[in-house]
Amino acid sequence: MAQAANGGKKASSARETALRALKTARDGGDYRAVIAEMTDSRERAFARTLTEGAIRNLRYLDYVISLSAKGGLSPLVADILRLGVFQLQHMDSVPDYAAINESVSFAAKKAPRAKGLVNAVLRKASQDKFPEITAKTEAERLAVKYSHPDFLVEAWIKYFGLEQTETILAAGNAEPEISCYVNTVRFGYDEALAAVTADCESGGEVAQYPDEGRFTLSGVGALPKMQSFARGMFYVQDKSAHEAAIAGIERLSAKEKPKILDLCASPGGKSFAIAAALGGKAEIRAFDLPGKVVRLQEGIDRLGLTCITAAENDARVYREEFVGQFDLVVADVPCSGFGVIRKKPDIRFKTREELAGLPALQLEILNNAGKYVKPGGTVIYSTCTLVREENEDVAAEFSAQNSAFRLIQEKTVPTGAEQDGFYYANFLREEA
Repeated sequence: MAQAANGGKKASSARETALRALKTARDGGDYRAVIAEMTDSRERAFARTLTEGAIRNLRYLDYVISLSAKGGLSPLVADILRLGVFQLQHMDSVPDYAAINESVSFAAKKAPRAKGLVNAVLRKASQDKFPEITAKTEAERLAVKYSHPDFLVEAWIKYFGLEQTETILAAGNAEPEISCYVNTVRFGYDEALAAVTADCESGGEVAQYPDEGRFTLSGVGALPKMQSFARGMFYVQDKSAHEAAIAGIERLSAKEKPKILDLCASPGGKSFAIAAALGGKAEIRAFDLPGKVVRLQEGIDRLGLTCITAAENDARVYREEFVGQFDLVVADVPCSGFGVIRKKPDIRFKTREELAGLPALQLEILNNAGKYVKPGGTVIYSTCTLVREENEDVAAEFSAQNSAFRLIQEKTVPTGAEQDGFYYANFLREEA
């Protein structure tokens, strides 16, 4: 990234894009779409690093800025400073003078009156890049340090304890590798790994986990450009999501062709994992809302998993024709997503008020799932969040409302170095 480090035209363009993308993220828009408009891959990567780095660290960046600028900043000037401080703190490839000069240059063009302020704040920040945090409580200190919402940090401390909460927060701010599973319906692990390794010869790293049928990728760029991906040799799925998907599979192994329903299936990882675990010998119906089915079908076609049929369906709407028809029903419901902050850093901008209606929606879907499973069958309820109201409380309410079901497994997987945060609960419908 020599040009970026030297503050050349490409770096300036990347910083300009990052400035727009950061505003888009703060406004609740799709910042990734802004970055995707860039045609130069190195420029795009630099803009992405800047944007997501600023998002991941936004609250701490604001704290550092506040030590020199005592309020009254416009959103534009604040964003220019955030990107500048992030470069000073985290981007060794960018010399301090380049980070400061480019930021001052932006201020001169976009907010001329703030040029001197930007220069002063960044010069001070370059002298003390990681100042100690003064806070009233340990929860507040951690929330500022790791740029997470107060209500979430407070809830996690009550649930996980202080030490594990800090581990979760640190993992949530790390940039994850891409976790992948071999499509064992069509390919062996060694065959797929050889092809993936060949694809990575021009750039990218592969880490092997053969006992799990999994490998991870880093530094590979766009997956669709990999021949092994295009051939359907693997699919992307986090380790914890995979664990949840196959948690009830052993109960299906004795059945010749079990019938499975995946109610909220896109982009398809759980259906793919179940198909692979059963060697393709299953009848899987994968449903989701109209806007999501196209991506789901693309994954099915790429992997060549003919045992999966995709269709449009709203999981909230009761379907009488499904009642008692399936051996396994998977309800991986819409959720707050706080378990996947490391992959979707802008999730941290969600407020408690925005999420208040989720448990009712989740229970509605889970109740429908319960109606669709056969006696002796299993329902898997899962989320990619670590919020009790969306996890244990929903599972408990389902149990209270459905006496025919018995909770046979419940697990919370905290966010860690190798996996997202996840929750799942398995319910067995008792024989009539």
